[in-house]
Amino acid sequence: MIPLPGAALEMLKDDVKDGEVVVPAGKYFVLGDNRDDSSDSRYWGFISKSDIIGRPVLVYFSYGEDYQQSPPVAKVRWERFFKPIV
Repeated sequence: MIPLPGAALEMLKDDVKDGEVVVPAGKYFVLGDNRDDSSDSRYWGFISKSDIIGRPVLVYFSYGEDYQQSPPVAKVRWERFFKPIV
């Protein structure tokens, strides 16, 4: 297993309350575009608004939680494909 970077370890040490990560005021918890294979706030910690340079514009692909354990096409959320984010 790959060790977590310092920022992630600090987040887990300082910002977990009752088993949940609490995002400090003025910070953001950012998820990558591929939740199973992305480096994001789970690895490098929280970010400031000044670190954000864009915004999402649409949902490209979406599937349910147990996508890997059932026929993949059965868990695709077709109604979310190319849905604009406003």
